[in-house]
Amino acid sequence: MKTWTNPLKSTSYRIKRLLRGRKKPPSASVPPAPEVRSEPPPGEPRPTASEPQGSRHSPFLDWFNAIGTLVTGLATAGALIFAGGSVQTSSDAVKVAREQLKQAQDNQITERFTKAVNQLSSREPTVRLSGIYTLERVAGDSARDQPVVTEALCAFIRVKTEQILSRKNGRLPDHPDLDTQAALSVIGRRTIQRQPEVVDLRKTHLVGADLMYAHLANANLEMVNLSFSQLKNASLTGAKLSNARFPSTDFTHAELGGATMPDISAAHAKFVDADLRGATLRNAKLSSADFKNAKLGQADLDSADLRGARNITLGQLRSAKRITAGTRLPEGFLWTAAKGVRKK
Repeated sequence: MKTWTNPLKSTSYRIKRLLRGRKKPPSASVPPAPEVRSEPPPGEPRPTASEPQGSRHSPFLDWFNAIGTLVTGLATAGALIFAGGSVQTSSDAVKVAREQLKQAQDNQITERFTKAVNQLSSREPTVRLSGIYTLERVAGDSARDQPVVTEALCAFIRVKTEQILSRKNGRLPDHPDLDTQAALSVIGRRTIQRQPEVVDLRKTHLVGADLMYAHLANANLEMVNLSFSQLKNASLTGAKLSNARFPSTDFTHAELGGATMPDISAAHAKFVDADLRGATLRNAKLSSADFKNAKLGQADLDSADLRGARNITLGQLRSAKRITAGTRLPEGFLWTAAKGVRKK
């Protein structure tokens, strides 16, 4: 039986044998393909030097970038607005807290003041003293309330004087009570923080009081009785002292410039190194007073009684603004309208 052979297979075999017997031709170098540059269609912009060849401007990308920039800006603005709102809220909270603290402090001062004033009317001296020193603390803590505290202490002293003068036995003390002296000391040593402030001690009985270094400038001391008192280094500039009583009172180094002192009684008083420049001493009773180194420049001595005055010099008398025929000069001095004051 004859065997069948696939013709495709035998043909493929013969082609392979023929290819094996042939030599490979030398490989020729294939020249590179010429670079083809694409030109943009008419009407479109050509790419710039910074823009790579073949890149194209896309309106979609521009729109996308613009949207991204806008979203970023809005987010930043929102963050800033939120931060500003937080800062404003914090500032308002601090302001409210400060106002609440100030209100609490004011309420506390009011309570302390009310309690201290009530203590001044107590029958117990220790309670009254507590009220006086509490008022001093209130005045130190609140400049706004200092004038009110000063008025309250002055009123307390005036009430005490009325009680003294109303005693049936008629005997007056030769020194202030403990609480009265404490109130005087508080008034005298206060640090003036707020104006206007006036110390009003008119018609008070303060015999033997200690007011050394007291701040009493522009004080109203009319008709006060400060006999035998200590007013060394006291500040009484511009004070109102008319008809006051100062027998044997010590004014050494006191400041009395511009004080109104008509009709005062100050026999045997000490005005050593005192400043009386510009003071009004009309009709003042100054017999036997000590004026050693006192400054009397421009003082009004019209009708003043200086008989027996000690340590007063011609220069002091000539520096005074006004000496008249009614002025009673110490022994050894003479006044005439033509020549003024001179030694006999």
